[in-house]
Amino acid sequence: MRQCGVSAFRIRPARPADAEGVVRVRIAAWQAAYRGLMPDAYLDAMGHDLVQAAERLRQWLAAPHLSSMLVGEDLDGTIVAMCSYGPPRDDDAPSGSGSLHVINLHPAAWGTGLGAQLLQHAERGLAVDGYGTAYLWVVDGNARARRFYERAGWRVEGATKIDDQFETGVTEVRYRRVLADRAMD
Repeated sequence: MRQCGVSAFRIRPARPADAEGVVRVRIAAWQAAYRGLMPDAYLDAMGHDLVQAAERLRQWLAAPHLSSMLVGEDLDGTIVAMCSYGPPRDDDAPSGSGSLHVINLHPAAWGTGLGAQLLQHAERGLAVDGYGTAYLWVVDGNARARRFYERAGWRVEGATKIDDQFETGVTEVRYRRVLADRAMD
């Protein structure tokens, strides 16, 4: 993928046909962002089930549900980013909060402004859906992501959790943002 300016991207709702592109973005993003923070064996194995992962996502995108997924594509239609947001997934979610489930960008799209655009779309969508605040989880050691969210007005809330699906637990930190003004953006 070539580097391009922010105006060279289009953001739209994800469709079932986007599933493989979304999975490819997730793999590339995780392998670049989490090297040294998650086990190499896990990151290296992510592409081994691409077909199955894409089929699961294709089925999810084809079914009605409350969460939303957006994709960012470059001028030639290649998916280079994705984000998902919607109702909270955590039992201890802050009252009245929606959840920013994930934002992933292909590393070649990092620093282009596309992530900020996706974040604004997700915040607006959560506000329109009636959420006054939103929360998200960030891997504690992911300094790049933490700076990104903090620049966008997200603040560390104080809650942490350990994702124990790995040999060594990965600590995540919860961020929160007021959305009252986002529905009008």
